Amino acid sequence: MLYFTHRRDPRRTDDLAVGWGSNSQYRTKFHRFYDDPDGLHLNWDGAQYLEDGYRASEQDANADLPLERRRELLLHRYFVIAPLPADEDKGDWFPYGDRLTLRTATWPLEADAVLPDPGH
Repeated sequence: MLYFTHRRDPRRTDDLAVGWGSNSQYRTKFHRFYDDPDGLHLNWDGAQYLEDGYRASEQDANADLPLERRRELLLHRYFVIAPLPADEDKGDWFPYGDRLTLRTATWPLEADAVLPDPGH
């Protein structure tokens, strides 16, 4: 599953603009992934900043997913390092609420790669 992607044949994709009717692609906000002198900003509009020590709430859609796996989904848009979760074929993960700013995109992340939350 490739997240944050509307369509990429023949690969399976998941995006918020899919499945909401004929106009959904045009009424869904863009995912903002960009870099600037302050770092690499992944999903800038996400609600949960995945800093070191982040603790998921019970309402968090990805509460069962370890922090490193959530960061992996943001950086690569799919699972690339560790084995796929047993339920990956369901496509039930929801990385759209997470955000992160990195100094570098080298994986696995270096100890100082995650920057403090720059805010919105």
